[in-house]
Amino acid sequence: QENLLLLQPFAARADATALRGELSQFVFSSGVVEHELCTSLDALSLEFARLAAKLDKVVTVLKDNLEGDGGEVDKAQAEAWFLLFGAAQTRSEAAAACCLHFSRADAKGAIPEARWLVFDANGGGAQIEVTLFTSPVLAAAALQDKLWSTCYGAVLTSATLSTLGSFDFLSERCGLPPSSKFHQIQSPFSHQEAAVLRVPKQGFDPSDAQGHTRAIIERLPQLLTEKSGALVLFSSRRQLLEVLEGLDPRFRRQVLAQDDHSKQELLRLHKEAVDKGEASIIFGLASLAEGIDLPGAYCTHVVIAKIPFPVPNDPVDATLGDWVKAQGRNPFQEISVPEAALRLIQASGRLLRRESDRGLITILDQRLLTRSYGRAILDSLPPYPREFF
Repeated sequence: QENLLLLQPFAARADATALRGELSQFVFSSGVVEHELCTSLDALSLEFARLAAKLDKVVTVLKDNLEGDGGEVDKAQAEAWFLLFGAAQTRSEAAAACCLHFSRADAKGAIPEARWLVFDANGGGAQIEVTLFTSPVLAAAALQDKLWSTCYGAVLTSATLSTLGSFDFLSERCGLPPSSKFHQIQSPFSHQEAAVLRVPKQGFDPSDAQGHTRAIIERLPQLLTEKSGALVLFSSRRQLLEVLEGLDPRFRRQVLAQDDHSKQELLRLHKEAVDKGEASIIFGLASLAEGIDLPGAYCTHVVIAKIPFPVPNDPVDATLGDWVKAQGRNPFQEISVPEAALRLIQASGRLLRRESDRGLITILDQRLLTRSYGRAILDSLPPYPREFF
C-alpha cells in the first residue's frame, strides 16, 4: 500500500493518449527515478527475493515428492501445487529483478535503461492498477558481453543492415567491435526492370492527419485496379480503420484487414482469392511489413501510407532520444530517420520475393520530396525507377 501511494502522483502526470482503453503511461525522463521511490523499490526487491527463496524451497519439496515413492503430499495434489508454486516463484523472481532495475541508478555516462509505469483505471473504478516496466534501450552491452567478447568470429547478413548508405546505425545499436568489417553485396534483383516507385508531389501530407486519411480514401481505389494481390501498410491502427470505414462498400469487399483474421488465416484467404483470379487487398500494420512472403500475383503492388517513423511515445525510443540529446546530438536525425529508412526498405521489400516478380511500390507521403530527410530516405531505397504524381 505504501508503494502504491508513492506511485499515485505519477498517475496524474501520465499520458492517457499513449495507450488504448483505460491505460495511461508515464515514462521517466532519461530513465531517472526519484530517490524516495528508488529507496522504496529497493526494499520491495528484497521482499520479493525473500519470497522467491521460500517458494523455491516449497517447489523443491513438491518436486522430490513427485519423483520419489510416497511422500507427505498426494501425487495428484503435489502436481497441481507444483505448477502453482512454480509460477509464483517465477513471478516473484521477475518482480524482484524489475524492482531492482528500477531502484538502481545507471552507471555514470552509460546509456540508461528505460523505466516507465502503466496505469490501468480498470473501467473507471476507484482502484488503479500500476505495472512497472524496465528495458535496455540498446542491445549493445548484452551482445558485447555474451557474444562479441566470446566468439572467434561472426558473420551478420541481412538486406537491411545498412541505412542511409552507412553501417553506423547498426554498429551503435549492436555494439560491434571497432575491428568489424562491412560489405554491401549487390542485390540479385534487377530493381530497374522489376518495379517502379511512385511518390505524390502534393496532396498527401501526414502532418495533416485527417487530410492525409481523406486523400488515401479518395485515391486508393484509383491506385489499386489490378486483378491480383496488393498490400497496403499503415503506421497506425487508427488510420487503417478510418480508411477502411471511409471506402466505398463495393471496393471494401476486396479488402482483408489484419485485425479481422489471424495472420495465417489472412494470408490463406488472400492467396485463395488471387488463385481464383480475383483482386485481394491486405490492409496491415508493422507486423506485415516484414517476414511475410507473397510472391508473384499474390503481391503486385505495395502501398505504404506514410514514412514509418518510430512511435513518439515508445518508452525505449524516448529514453534513448533523451540520452542522445544530452550528448548534444540530434535524436531525430540519429534515431528516427535511420529507423524509418530501415522500416521503409523492409516494407517495400514485400514486393520482390523472387527474381521473376514485377510490380509497383507507392508511398503516399509527399515529405519524401519536400523535406531534406525525406530525400535522404528516398535515396536510401533500392534504385527503382521513380514516378511522381
